[in-house]
Formats: sequence, C-alpha cells, structure tokens
Amino acid sequence: ILIEERIGRPFPENVDEQLVLSIKAVMESWFNERAIDYRRINEIPDNFGTAVNIQRMVFGNLDDESATGVVFSRNPQDGKKRLKGEYIIRSQGEDIVSGFKTPWVISNADKNESPSTILSLEEKFPDCYKKLEKFSKKLENYFSCVQDIEFTIEAKKLWILQSRRAESNIEASLVIFSDMVKEELITKKEAILSLDIEKIEKLLSPIIDPKNDNEILTKGLPASLGVVSGFVVFDYDSLIKLKNKKEKTILVLKETNANDIKAMHASSGILTSQGGMTSHAAVVARGLGKTCVTGARDIKIDMDNKRFHCGGKFITEKDVITINGENGEIYIGDTPTIIPELPLSLIEIINWCKEINKNEINNVSNFLKETQEIINQKNN
Repeated sequence: ILIEERIGRPFPENVDEQLVLSIKAVMESWFNERAIDYRRINEIPDNFGTAVNIQRMVFGNLDDESATGVVFSRNPQDGKKRLKGEYIIRSQGEDIVSGFKTPWVISNADKNESPSTILSLEEKFPDCYKKLEKFSKKLENYFSCVQDIEFTIEAKKLWILQSRRAESNIEASLVIFSDMVKEELITKKEAILSLDIEKIEKLLSPIIDPKNDNEILTKGLPASLGVVSGFVVFDYDSLIKLKNKKEKTILVLKETNANDIKAMHASSGILTSQGGMTSHAAVVARGLGKTCVTGARDIKIDMDNKRFHCGGKFITEKDVITINGENGEIYIGDTPTIIPELPLSLIEIINWCKEINKNEINNVSNFLKETQEIINQKNN
C-alpha cells in the first residue's frame, strides 16, 4: 500500500518486471545527486558509465544460524596480515553497512575491541571462518591488493557476495605494500605506483599529547586514524558556514549513508553514535583520509536542537570536541597534540625509490621530492 501511494501503482508481482525495473533503477542511479557528488570527489568522469550485477538471493536473516558480514583480508587500520571484520546474526547486507546495528567481530583477536559480548564469527561459525581465510587469501593473491569482502551465511553455509579493493589508512597501506613485496605478490615498482602521494602527509598528522589533561567525554571505535579538534556540526549547511570561515568541524550523526558523502568530504572529522569498523562512515572516512570514530553509543543525539547528550553534559554546535582515531577517545575542547615519528615502512619505500631508475616510473621524482620534504619538515 505504501509503495502504491508513493508511485501511483501497485508493486509489480511479475518477477521479470521486477528484474527489469531493478536494472533500470541501478542505471538511473548514475545520475542522482549523491552519485554525482561521489564522482566529483573522486575525479571519476561522468562518461565512464555503470553496470548491473545480477545474483541469486541468499538469506542471512533466515535463522540464528545465518548472518551477514564484511571482512578485510588484512587489517585496514594497522596493515597486519589477519582477517579484520564484523558480522551480525540474522541480518541482511544493509544492516551491516548502514550502521543501524552495532555488529560483532570476525576474529577472536578483536574481541577486546568489541562493545558486544556476542561470540566472534570464529567461535560461532568456525567452518565459515576457515573458508573466509581461504577465500580471502585466494582473492588477494589474484587481485594483488587487500580485499574488502561482503559475505552471507545462510543456515551455516558461506556465500561470498562481492569483493573489491579495500580502503585502508596510509600507515596501514605502507605496511601492506611492504609485506606484499616481501611475499612477492607485487613488485617494488607496483607498490610505489599504488601509493596515494597526497595521503603521505597524513603521516605527519598530530597525535594526542600524552601529557594532556583534557576530560574524556566517552569512547567509540577507532574507525579511521588521526586526531582532529573542531566545532560540532549536525548538517551540511552548518558545516559549510564554518568551513567558509576556515574553521575545523566534526560531523556528528547517528549513522551515515550515501547521501552524506558531500558533508563527510567537507568535514574535518566524523563521529557516529552507531555502526562499527565496517559501517558506511568507517569505510568512506578511510577512503577520504578523514579521522573517524564510530559506535560511540553513550552519545544521544538531539537533531531538532542541534546538540547531543553524553555523560551528563549537552554538547552543541557552539562547542569544540576532539576525536582520536587512534583509540576512539572523544575529548571536550581543543586537545593538545604532538607530531609523531615517521614509520619505518615509509623510509623503506623511499629507499626502494632510490633503487629504481627515475625514468622508469611516472611521478617517482615527485614522490621522492614530497617525501623528502616531509622528512625535512619532521627534522626541523
């Protein structure tokens, strides 16, 4: 009835008509506002076009022996070579990526980071976990890059839905590229060319000064590295007003979705009260190189009055907070920071550049120049 009221005709019952309408909807989505914003942010030409992938439906919400999840073939936070991900029992794909529900971890090694006491997937579905390890390794070897894998478990049977190149923090990327060269999955040249030079400067992002005495408001999940202080904002219009004044901003939402890409790109940092390490906010923030903390469940957001309540305090758009993507901590006020040491993995890759003839690689000279400037800046 609701669909009929919205579109002016009954929901189609014919399966062929449903399929045609679904394909049409995907193709037309190329021209919606959020898709246009995404292409602009990522410099994707409008004439590239899109495609439709038709798959058999499997049901992660069938029973308590079914689930849906997302797993990375390596940890996108620190680059370690082990599975990192989240899942939700009796759920479908939108539940895991939307942030509406707080998920549970894939591996036993990550249980201490989870706010949930539910079993890890490794404990709940040990056979599926072993298959995930096997398939993620195969996919990573085939594509020669870290994989972001969506999966469904239907009545204890594992189904791989899709796999794509994973977004990881620049520090994790350096570790991953270094390890993959040692594993002979990629060459040194391929590793250098895969680096996003613009994100190298992220390594000089400040970290919280251990000597600071600012009050910790609450703690969430460290979804994307970095530390940022800024004015709390709850919508794009307020964010832009502050950005035009060259002020830093923290976008605070219950969860994010595809429509929030423009605001996320314009913000200095992102904080959500729901969602996990593989939610929309976490994945997009890592891709944008934005500091992000998700799943700060103590925060109760009041959108009507543009404020949130936490720990007996109301925080409004006039207030400044600091979010720490290293450990998920949220501080009141502008927290003092220091510049960290450069990681050894960056020094190693710089040395690779020096080994290779500059004429053989596009932009290597620029890469060397920029990284050397970073080192000089650090030393000064």
